[in-house]
Amino acid sequence: MNKDTPVYYIMTKDLIIATTGHKLSQIQKFFLESGIQHLPVVDSGELVGILSGNDVFRFYANNYSTFNTEEELDLEFSCYAEMTKKPVTITSRDTIGRAAEIFAEKGFHALPVVDDGNLVGIVTSMDIIRYFSV
Repeated sequence: MNKDTPVYYIMTKDLIIATTGHKLSQIQKFFLESGIQHLPVVDSGELVGILSGNDVFRFYANNYSTFNTEEELDLEFSCYAEMTKKPVTITSRDTIGRAAEIFAEKGFHALPVVDDGNLVGIVTSMDIIRYFSV
């Protein structure tokens, strides 16, 4: 295991993404059916944010008792409002060690991977743990 290995080798390349227009019920479905914990958010093909399962949980915790139906929650939920805007990114050529440093320094668990302005993957703290635990 080499900390100088590019994140390309451990990142998820087959991405599930959200758009700023997705409803809460759709976002929930992404998280529940795929088992993922982080969704890159794009608008017109450009990465504009990242949404975590914790972001959705926090929205529910703060708003669920206010609304009677899922439809009302969908109308109130804004992917754009709940996401982390302008997330820190990494390139596929950056090292696993660099990703680990960012996670340790910033305290979050996912980095969108962007090459030449294009979203090409996502790397998580779990990817790094798996890499070093083999």
